[in-house]
Amino acid sequence: MSERLFNKEVAEQLRLVHDLMQLSGENRFKVIAFDKAAQIAESTEEDLRKRALEGTLTEIKGNGKSIAEDITQ
Repeated sequence: MSERLFNKEVAEQLRLVHDLMQLSGENRFKVIAFDKAAQIAESTEEDLRKRALEGTLTEIKGNGKSIAEDITQ
């Protein structure tokens, strides 16, 4: 699987979580964080799979520890 395709799939999953969090009334700031993470995953040239394996997702601007853990899972 190419890195762009993987990144797109990550973005789709993050958007799904974002939508479900919105529907369930989750904390607004968490919802915003997932939306931002989806945008980053979709637009970055970084190989998110490689970053996840290396444990360096938080080095990508805008990815916090929690989001990095979710992507890695």
